[in-house]
Amino acid sequence: PDGNGLSPEIESQAEYLRNIKSGNCTACHQLGNEATREIPEALGEFESTVEAWRRRLRSGQAGGSMTSSVAYLGAEGTLAMF
Repeated sequence: PDGNGLSPEIESQAEYLRNIKSGNCTACHQLGNEATREIPEALGEFESTVEAWRRRLRSGQAGGSMTSSVAYLGAEGTLAMF
């Protein structure tokens, strides 16, 4: 399919950023801290940063929620930005 990897449900950059900043990621995480900058070595080695973040999102007790949130935003496009 054509597109930028983000969900067609997200109609504007402002809506996307609102979801990142208040609806999803930063509700629990401070963007820029170690947990959002680095993938723990214990998770393994990955061929790309997208695959590394996909694995990181599945980790921990909130893994299902984080995976669902990124899927709503458009996983491919969102993970490629991190």
